[in-house]
Amino acid sequence: MPRSPKSLLAAGRLLLREDRLTDFVAVAAERNLDFARALLSLGGLNHSVTRVDVSTQAWTPRGRRVDFELIGLNEDRVVCRLWSEHKTGATYQDLQLEDYAQDLATMPNSALLTVVEHPRDAPKAPDGEWTVATWADVAARALGVVRAGLGGDWRRHVWRPDIPARTLVLAELLSYLDQEHHIVSDPLTSTDLVAFANAARAFNTLDSLMARAAQLSDEPVSEEVGWDVDEGAAWVILDTRDEDWWTGYGGCPEIHLADEDTYFGARRVGEPAIGLGINLPPGYGDTVFATHLDWVRQLREEGLDPYPDDDWLRIYRSVYLAQILAAGVTLEEQARFVAEQMRRVLITLRALAPGQRLTLPPKRGPRRRDTTEESDRPD
Repeated sequence: MPRSPKSLLAAGRLLLREDRLTDFVAVAAERNLDFARALLSLGGLNHSVTRVDVSTQAWTPRGRRVDFELIGLNEDRVVCRLWSEHKTGATYQDLQLEDYAQDLATMPNSALLTVVEHPRDAPKAPDGEWTVATWADVAARALGVVRAGLGGDWRRHVWRPDIPARTLVLAELLSYLDQEHHIVSDPLTSTDLVAFANAARAFNTLDSLMARAAQLSDEPVSEEVGWDVDEGAAWVILDTRDEDWWTGYGGCPEIHLADEDTYFGARRVGEPAIGLGINLPPGYGDTVFATHLDWVRQLREEGLDPYPDDDWLRIYRSVYLAQILAAGVTLEEQARFVAEQMRRVLITLRALAPGQRLTLPPKRGPRRRDTTEESDRPD
């Protein structure tokens, strides 16, 4: 079904990685005209464009569906058209790009682009039939637009509440490419050199800080510190108490360290932080903002910012590493500071049990089996 994506939230719910990434790009192009122009240029189209029309899974005259269609307009006149096929590991269908190229040959000022993870992943094309780009190329275009508006220190400023949506969608796209597809767009800096030289020591110090803070939190704890595979996040899950309201929902207290606070809530600043609070199963993130809005407001008034992701509904208060650095001259003093903040958070949460029971979204019934023969399915 052709789509005209308008929302990053809707894009993030798509199951297929290629569809999800395509919709992220589509939303960014729809919201940011400079980025849309950069994509057109990536396909060799450099026309004067004042607005664009974006769609995904668009039908072609030959009955195929192209991943991404970007139509450039000058006022109300179509001046160029880009079709783009996006790959993150899937193979091309037989003669897929050739059919696209033949269709576009009948359309003036049109171009075909295929975006892949590595140039070796793209099939060879006869001269001029299509252009190959990588996701790193797309990230570079997005980064160029963001840096033009916010400068080289854009990550420090992009999460401010006054930043316009047209810039924020590009930051979200860059973060998604970085976190999900390992497309790093920021340059190596002197800070990176210092960090690399001290990486092993920093890892051991932060691991010890997390473990000691958990021990000093006055909460039962039996788990060790866990680390993400890229060592960009660490956590300690504290043991549950039967009397705590979140235990009945399958929740648990957590001390969670991350190199950025991007999933700690809406009030994020993009700095390294420890999130202190509780996790609830992710299904509650689909309902709580509709059914318990007053409770959410109460939590936010106390500096606790509910934020849903694929793993949890996280209800954290952020403590930044810069605050922890200034909290003491020894690791023990810094750990005691974190533990004290965790005690305060849990005292607040225990006093703020939801007034009415939280609910999970309704379960969907089994889907009816599609009887269409595979050979009859559209591409």
